[in-house]
Amino acid sequence: EKRHLMGYTEDGGDVRFRIGDFSVYAFHTTHSGKVYHNEPHMSLLIRNDRDAETILISGDAEYYPEEAERIRRETDRVDMIFIMIYELIEEGSLEFLKELDPARILLYHCPKPEDDTYHLLSLIRQTLRHDPLPGRRIEMPEPQSWIR
Repeated sequence: EKRHLMGYTEDGGDVRFRIGDFSVYAFHTTHSGKVYHNEPHMSLLIRNDRDAETILISGDAEYYPEEAERIRRETDRVDMIFIMIYELIEEGSLEFLKELDPARILLYHCPKPEDDTYHLLSLIRQTLRHDPLPGRRIEMPEPQSWIR
């Protein structure tokens, strides 16, 4: 409930609030995939004020370079961004990542081999072999291993 959130504000549908040491900016984005373009969708920019870390959870958003400027108005740096493999294939999203220049790029929605019914791991291996962001390390952590 909103009453449990400190500093809750809405601006054109985008939302800002605080929970303990965390500041959250939930902003409207377009979900990747034409089937989902008209569905309501948001990405999350979360700042841990105690550790001064900022995390962007894309939520499978379709990003373009100008979106980096929107995020830069909220924070001077992004320490971690969580993206899906498709964001390393789409040209607009690649340009966005170059412009945003996050310290770490982490893939999510990575299935375990025994659960990979859509052969997503094969797509990930092929994409990373082509080095979509030269000189940048793209991490594929075990699920939830990044949580301290």
